[in-house]
Amino acid sequence: VKAQAFAEQITKALSVSAFDLGCDLSFSAGISSCEGKGGCSGDTMYKKAQIALFDAKNNGKGTVVCFSDISAGFKNPDIIVNGENVVEYVMNKLSSCTDIRRQINELLEYLGKQFALTDAYAAELGGSDNKIVSFYEWNTSGGRPVSELYNEMTISDRTAAFEYLASSDIYYCSDCASAKERSIPLTASDDIKSMLCSVLTDKDGNPWGMIGFNDRNRKRLWTQQETDTLRFMAHILGVFLKHDREIDNILLWK
Repeated sequence: VKAQAFAEQITKALSVSAFDLGCDLSFSAGISSCEGKGGCSGDTMYKKAQIALFDAKNNGKGTVVCFSDISAGFKNPDIIVNGENVVEYVMNKLSSCTDIRRQINELLEYLGKQFALTDAYAAELGGSDNKIVSFYEWNTSGGRPVSELYNEMTISDRTAAFEYLASSDIYYCSDCASAKERSIPLTASDDIKSMLCSVLTDKDGNPWGMIGFNDRNRKRLWTQQETDTLRFMAHILGVFLKHDREIDNILLWK
């Protein structure tokens, strides 16, 4: 709390100084802390602070973000499944990993098993045609991968699907066979019975990724736990993947 208050004082002081100097000057900060008897390593604290700083930059200039607040802002920050706090598990795994892309695949498997899914997937997209840049998927059904179904869509179908899916933060479909849902290209596959999906967008509303859960075995009434988890994963993966992209870009310039 003291660190956050101090950082906010710096932000205000710099904004006043910048105005007096007639220049554009801003300050953003990411804060992490070490809690509990077990403690944590300096590397873990530094990485948490980096992630919080990147989230602060995403929120606009002159912003201060605590790492703990990245998950605390959700409707249900304590999602307990099979006796385990899913939010804490995911945050701990992401903040301590050295390979974000490998960790995402492991987390999708974890979520798939926790919620008895047939598919859990996430994708990074690029270009005006929303082609797949990176795809992460856990599939236990033996059916065609979601990435394959997506690649078969035309550019116009992708655009139409994203416009529809992005109309709300969570796309909820309990019966993909219904006439309304079959008009959406992404849900038109006979393989998928139920779908829960969220599109990741930039500050201008342009899609750059997506994350979703599927059930290929039955029509499914998705629970509040499942929708809360997907909403949390959409936000937190967005923060970590964008941070990873920025690091890659910095390394390319060196």
